[in-house]
Amino acid sequence: MVITSKQAGNIRRYIALWQLQNYDFNSRNGKIVNQIPEQTYKKLVPYVKDMLGFS
Repeated sequence: MVITSKQAGNIRRYIALWQLQNYDFNSRNGKIVNQIPEQTYKKLVPYVKDMLGFS
């Protein structure tokens, strides 16, 4: 699933969930560089829980 949105200035943002299971945030020294709107977060949570086996 890819969720796209447009910001001012025609900048597009993508959230690619298919990479979530294979990405090791700690070993790759991941950094949070931006935030998503609460509405987008609420839309994503059920998909992430399903992918990770949480009910």
